[in-house]
Amino acid sequence: MNWRGAIPTVALALATVAAGAPAHGQLSGGDGTIYMAGYDEAIHIIDEATLTEVGRIETTTGILRDIQLSADRRRFYARSVDFEHIEIFDIEAGVSIGTHTFSEGDSKVRIWSFEPHPDDRYLLVLTSTDTKLVDRWQIDEPIIRQYDTQTREFVREIPWPDGEVRENANLMFSPDGALLYFFVDDILVYDFETLEEVDRWEISTPFETGMNRLNLGFNRSLYEEPGFFTGLFRTTDPVNDRSMMGVARINLPEKSVDFYTLGPSVGVSFALAPDRRRAYGLRQQIGDYEVWTFDLEGRRVASRRSFPGRPRMSLEASSNGRFLYIYNAGNTIDVYDAESFDLVRTVELDADMTDFVVVPAAAVRNP
Repeated sequence: MNWRGAIPTVALALATVAAGAPAHGQLSGGDGTIYMAGYDEAIHIIDEATLTEVGRIETTTGILRDIQLSADRRRFYARSVDFEHIEIFDIEAGVSIGTHTFSEGDSKVRIWSFEPHPDDRYLLVLTSTDTKLVDRWQIDEPIIRQYDTQTREFVREIPWPDGEVRENANLMFSPDGALLYFFVDDILVYDFETLEEVDRWEISTPFETGMNRLNLGFNRSLYEEPGFFTGLFRTTDPVNDRSMMGVARINLPEKSVDFYTLGPSVGVSFALAPDRRRAYGLRQQIGDYEVWTFDLEGRRVASRRSFPGRPRMSLEASSNGRFLYIYNAGNTIDVYDAESFDLVRTVELDADMTDFVVVPAAAVRNP
């Protein structure tokens, strides 16, 4: 295995000390760490307190995207931009510890999504295979399989619910890895060992009389409580035939949802704040960029403010909630005050970014 550019833990610790704390009187975004995947085939490690780069981890599979933390927050799983490789990194050691690909010969196996098991041995991978034949390409249907990262072999195929093949799959394990949640039209719960369905939450049924079904998102956030999802939903008002938008908080273990509407549906993103009392979003229309503040306790949109944006943007709150980071595309992070939305500073990095993850210090768990 190629260990290009691995950064020892001691070197990272010295770099963090050298970066120092914020100057006296200068606000900090928190004591977390930002990990940024770049086009220079590396993961950049940024100290959140000073917003300075303190290290980098070289990749072995090229440019990465879709960085995902392991359950114990000690590993990164990342997919390469060619959709053919998954690379695993030891965060503390700052090294790549394995690459996995399923392509072979004339068959290209594209990895469309993946989900690591909490024990870090298994991966669930959604793939499709394109095989070059003499006169054509053979395109196989997507399949979900359980992959053993130690033996580098597939253990079994995960059947599609009701035999209905889909182009994508949203899968999640319970914290102990015993249950597998399959988010389709409804939420299906399987015993992971036997793959028998043990529960079903029929969210495709309207929650209230006179409403259409809610189209819910299950975006994950390191600021969320385990088993909860908070995000925007869309629904259609059957009386006036208009699209509405609101906020839903889903309690997965208790099979309950608390939701409320905000008004007509608007194309805006959603990023939860660390205190879970607020959230922020970006409305992106060329020449008309806005940042929204959602008051989750007051169940309302607290503010909307125009600002000079860029053609493609993403937003994340800092680990202490004081700052908002606006990034993508390019090599800069615009840091805004979360209360006033005044631009505080712009951080320029050495490479354009493909993914960006803020890891709060409290998110690192002990084994």
